[in-house]
Amino acid sequence: MLDASGDVPTARIDTGTGANQVVQLTSDPKLPAVDGSLLTNVIESLPVGMPLQIKTTLLTTTPSDTVDDTETVGTSTFYRKKITGFAQSITPVRASSTFKIEVMWAGSLSNNYATNSDLGLYIEQEVDTGGDQTLSYLQAPTTGNRPPLIAPITITNPSTATSHIDDVIYSCNFIYIATPSYDLTETIKFSVGAKTVNSGQTLNTNRAIDDSDANTKPRAVSSIVVTEIRGA
Repeated sequence: MLDASGDVPTARIDTGTGANQVVQLTSDPKLPAVDGSLLTNVIESLPVGMPLQIKTTLLTTTPSDTVDDTETVGTSTFYRKKITGFAQSITPVRASSTFKIEVMWAGSLSNNYATNSDLGLYIEQEVDTGGDQTLSYLQAPTTGNRPPLIAPITITNPSTATSHIDDVIYSCNFIYIATPSYDLTETIKFSVGAKTVNSGQTLNTNRAIDDSDANTKPRAVSSIVVTEIRGA
């Protein structure tokens, strides 16, 4: 039955969040909690460059890895190794996205200053295509005999005294924009690795070389943040 203005009286409208009911704004006014899984084109309405999802890894353990996998660039041989447990996977929600990877690493390598100054980090990118993995290295372009890295470590105290270097934690912070080739439903894994010119070095993450229990032996936390960004 219509009212005098020809509208259906509000009291006669079946409102609520159940099946076949009309959703009504609250007094705020806000939408009530409803299941929005059938909504479409929400992501497509977002502008290019809008973050779509964020995945994070916080590494609080202290893994030690032997840097002994070989890589040849020009006539030079380098050594690399993925850091144990230092990776983040993401399943894109949209095709043609880019991925902002933010890395903060802390740790130690050697009690030799020259060896430490050669240390840098890179990213290993794996796209899971349903049982098979497409592997690539994210790093600077290979040029001549130069070591391809994303970023070298930061050396805050260049002391050459072995007893002092044993107590030091170095750091490396960087941002990388990845543009992998993938299909929706495929998972992309970004793993952080270390590279040096010396084989067989032990890379310690989140700890100094001397990790004895004392107030002069620091520990740290490392992290990865991967943000999917809407592409064109």
